[in-house]
Amino acid sequence: MLKTAKEFSRTIENLSEEHDLGLIDTITWYAEKNEIEIESVVKMLTPNIKEKIYYEASKLRCVKKKPELPL
Repeated sequence: MLKTAKEFSRTIENLSEEHDLGLIDTITWYAEKNEIEIESVVKMLTPNIKEKIYYEASKLRCVKKKPELPL
């Protein structure tokens, strides 16, 4: 079992690249494979990977995009 959020997040990112899946799909797959509740998995993610997941979800239009300041 992974010990730190950093290790776990790194594993998720590596699996995502290896299997050519998005982070959301990778986390879902990992949780199902290891019989872990999704809620438990989310608690083990670093803020950095959570931001990447938010960006992925916004591209898929699953969440509203954060407002951006005009340049």
